[in-house]
Amino acid sequence: MPPTRNMQRAAKDLQRRYREERRDLRQDGNYELLQCIVKLDRLVLTAIALSLPALCAIPGYRAKPARRLWKKLYSVVDQILGTGSIHASRRNCAPRKVGHVPK
Repeated sequence: MPPTRNMQRAAKDLQRRYREERRDLRQDGNYELLQCIVKLDRLVLTAIALSLPALCAIPGYRAKPARRLWKKLYSVVDQILGTGSIHASRRNCAPRKVGHVPK
């Protein structure tokens, strides 16, 4: 869907306000150069034992109900929602005991 006129006006207004804010910061001497900070997007860990109650004991973390998976290598997935830098964590468990690997 192409952007509407209101969307285009809002984008231009946002750019204008951003440029004005940066200009004012430069004039006041509070200007900080823009910089690029690399952060990890996704990290995969493999563990032999994982305590779901211990993870949920961390303040602000809660577990969603377990979900069954179909046509995957694992049959159950638990999702743990958190706050701060870790928003969500998934635990795949109960490997399938079938003689073939799904496509």
